[in-house]
Amino acid sequence: MATLPDPVRSRAVLIGTSDFRQTDRFPPLPAVRNNLFDLVSALTAADTGILGWEQCVVVDTPDSVSSFMERLRGAVSQAEDLLLVYYAGHGVRHDTRDELYLTVRHTDRDGLAGSAVPFEFVREVLADSPARVKLLILDCCYSGTVLGAMSGGGINARDIAIAGTSVITSAPRNQVSHAPPGARNTAFTEELIGLLRRGTSIAGSPLTIRTLYRSLLAAMSNRGLPEPKFKSTDTSADLLLRKEPRSDPAAAPPGPKPPAPEPPPTAHAVPPEDAAAHERAAGTGDQPTGRMSAARSTESVDAARVASGLLLIPLWLGVFMGVSGFVGGVIGSIFGTPPLGRTAVDDLSTAIAMLLFGGLWSVVLRWPMAAWRAGRRRLTLRDAVEVVLARPLRRLPVAVSVTMLMISLAFTATVFIVPGSHPPTAISALSTTVSGTLLLLEVSAVFVLSIRLRKKHLAHAAVR
Repeated sequence: MATLPDPVRSRAVLIGTSDFRQTDRFPPLPAVRNNLFDLVSALTAADTGILGWEQCVVVDTPDSVSSFMERLRGAVSQAEDLLLVYYAGHGVRHDTRDELYLTVRHTDRDGLAGSAVPFEFVREVLADSPARVKLLILDCCYSGTVLGAMSGGGINARDIAIAGTSVITSAPRNQVSHAPPGARNTAFTEELIGLLRRGTSIAGSPLTIRTLYRSLLAAMSNRGLPEPKFKSTDTSADLLLRKEPRSDPAAAPPGPKPPAPEPPPTAHAVPPEDAAAHERAAGTGDQPTGRMSAARSTESVDAARVASGLLLIPLWLGVFMGVSGFVGGVIGSIFGTPPLGRTAVDDLSTAIAMLLFGGLWSVVLRWPMAAWRAGRRRLTLRDAVEVVLARPLRRLPVAVSVTMLMISLAFTATVFIVPGSHPPTAISALSTTVSGTLLLLEVSAVFVLSIRLRKKHLAHAAVR
């Protein structure tokens, strides 16, 4: 029996990439931005919508793979009843493997690995979601490629069906999707939005996931456009996606499609870190570049994100201590004078111990910590550094970085300049001095990097 989802326990994650750094390889898709906000409007309509604004998350043109996955995973983990994940943008097939990549703003066509989102990452997030029913809608070229990964007919164990999951794709595995020039929405999503607003053309037929697909298939076939594809498991396709309005005329004659409404003046669906920018964007008119520039011009630095970045400091300190202790121990064992009753072997033993200590924390940073923050298990080294170093440093206010840099340099001067400023140890004084100086210089370099990255980020955002 078809039922409505529980709006409080449901979530919709709407992701779209409308402009790209490689404009020669990926033409802009201004209609994608309209897709996002029109879909939110349809899903939250007072008379027919199934969700509230607070249950919708809009991710408008994520810059990187890690940004895409972090925002997706954060929203997905909150869904318990319905999880609706929508993506619109350029889809790219791998040159040699039958795999689909979803593009973000910085996607490099010649280096998809690390710069575009493999669908496998999205599939893993959906598989881990506690939601009872999961609906994935892809409006991109070659989107039909993903159906093998979501079904149980594959030859790989990872392709086992995800219970309660339905997938609707805008095109078969070997065809492109359509975004008519000058149209407000892409062709596929235009029909999707219309069905969410008006319902099916069959009287008395509620809009379930299954009837949604059948209606989309009929509409796209009538227009001579690529036919959507569909795959579902269990009874997930029987969930209702539209409430029937009480005053809905039973036999209203079909008429022309009403003009799509403008995006709402406020966007509670936009995650907190982008809410202020989106509110500023509401007054920029219909110029896509103006709205996009306003929406990305300033990245809010909220307490939660700053605290998350600061939590990484103890781990990085462990790595720095290991590196500086190893270098200091080696130098001390060669050039230093051991304390009475000690030998150079003590310095060398300390160097090896510190190397193992730093290696342990680097492993923690590289795998579990980076994977947790990125929202996926497999990361390249470049992605890991971006997640646990570059991105947190970009979010630190310049004033905080400058203050910490001054403190670190003051301690560095004390250790390096003032003789005997460090307590006696079981290793040579030279080893202790070198280790302490290197540690403080490494910390200082981090805050210098933070200032540089933050200023570069703000300058880059201001001109976009």
